[in-house]
Amino acid sequence: DNINTFNPFFPSGAYFGLAALFGPVNLIDFHPSFVLSLSKQVEWNFDYDIFWRHSLNDGIYTNNMRLIYTGRDNSHRFIGHQLSTEVSYALSRFISFSGEFKWFITGEYLDTAGEGENILFGMLSMEFTF
Repeated sequence: DNINTFNPFFPSGAYFGLAALFGPVNLIDFHPSFVLSLSKQVEWNFDYDIFWRHSLNDGIYTNNMRLIYTGRDNSHRFIGHQLSTEVSYALSRFISFSGEFKWFITGEYLDTAGEGENILFGMLSMEFTF
């Protein structure tokens, strides 16, 4: 199947965070981040993403390479931006907990596509490593 766009081959589902709003296809992404180590067990991560379409003749895709919105009749490049924070706590070598919060603010491309809804995403998780 020829999709006529960049194929990242096996992209991580959580490349832009666990909310996974879209995949790394036809994107220009600026993604500064920093981490504060509050103690040996606690880290606080902050990041900011800005997303643009690379080609105005192409749309945006899910992580599994399915087209979400086309580039037809939409001359805007700016998809949106995302503010994120995550706190991680390592209880032991084997067990850790984390909480993540993301706020995605839509840009002109998504507003024009008809789906210009901002998204708030929160998640709590526990990880067991062996």
